[in-house]
Amino acid sequence: MIKFILHKIMKNLTINIMFLSLTILTWVSCDKTVTEPTTCELQGRWIYDDYPNTMIEFTDSLQYTIYSVDGKFGTRQDAIPNPHTYWFEGDSLVTDLNFGNKSTCKPYFKCNCMVLELHSPFAIAKMHKEGFDPATCP
Repeated sequence: MIKFILHKIMKNLTINIMFLSLTILTWVSCDKTVTEPTTCELQGRWIYDDYPNTMIEFTDSLQYTIYSVDGKFGTRQDAIPNPHTYWFEGDSLVTDLNFGNKSTCKPYFKCNCMVLELHSPFAIAKMHKEGFDPATCP
C-alpha cells in the first residue's frame, strides 16, 4: 500500500514539475518586442546605440564596418577591409564572420523602420539609421 501511495505521489510530482517547466519555458521564450510590418529593409547605414563611433552598412549581400573619429562617417571606401557576407535563413540574419564562424540573429524593426534590434542568444544589439535621433523613439 505504501509503495502504491509513493508511486502516485511521485507520478503527480513529475507531472506538476513538467507542467511548471513548460509554463516557465513558454513565458521566458515569449518575445515581447513589437515588430513593425516586414516592409522595413536591412540595407542602409546603421549606427550602434552603445558604440556611436561604429556604423554598419548593409548592401545587398555585404556588411561593411565603418568607424568615425570625429563624429562623421565616411563611405564604404573608408570601411575596414574584407566586408562580411550575410544572408537570411527564414527570418534569421546570418553573417559569415570568416574562418567557419557565423553569427545568427533575428532583426526587429521599430519607429518606422528607423531603429533596428538584432537579437541573438547572447545579446541584443540596438542600432539606428544614420541621421535619426534614437531619443525620439520610445
